[in-house]
Amino acid sequence: MPGPRTRREKNNRTYGYVGEAFIVTQKGKVSFAALLLVVAIIGVIGIRWGISRAAAKDEFGLVDMQIIAERYVQPTLIKELEPELKKLQEEFDEKTKDATDEVKAELFATYQGRLNAKEQELLEQLFSEVSAAAAQVKKEQGLRLVYDKAAVVAGGSDITDQVLAKLQVK
Repeated sequence: MPGPRTRREKNNRTYGYVGEAFIVTQKGKVSFAALLLVVAIIGVIGIRWGISRAAAKDEFGLVDMQIIAERYVQPTLIKELEPELKKLQEEFDEKTKDATDEVKAELFATYQGRLNAKEQELLEQLFSEVSAAAAQVKKEQGLRLVYDKAAVVAGGSDITDQVLAKLQVK
């Protein structure tokens, strides 16, 4: 089993060991876990509102969260996290110039935790913005409920483009 190693970059990917786990990330990509979190939260809200309340075809709106994630959440996260990532990388490089591999691995894990916390904070903020935009469209169109499109088999009106417009996404 390989010991702790520092991270290195190659082909726009970052490789490294943290403890016993080998980590590979790609610059400019949001983690699958973050995307899954956003979709899960939307699904929970949809269930909480009660699907059975809006059985008529046009009484509820549908938002394609996959499209929202690709066109709004992911680009915004990348834009917002890039300065923090650069700051942490510079700080890491400065603090680990003469450090052992073990110290580097511990510091890397600490910085990864800080970056993950910042990502979580941004995801919550972006989720609030998406929810607010969907609520505005819902009110404007006189809809009773809004659901994630992936959770509905049939019926409803797709309001994804209107939500993106409220979020000022081209």
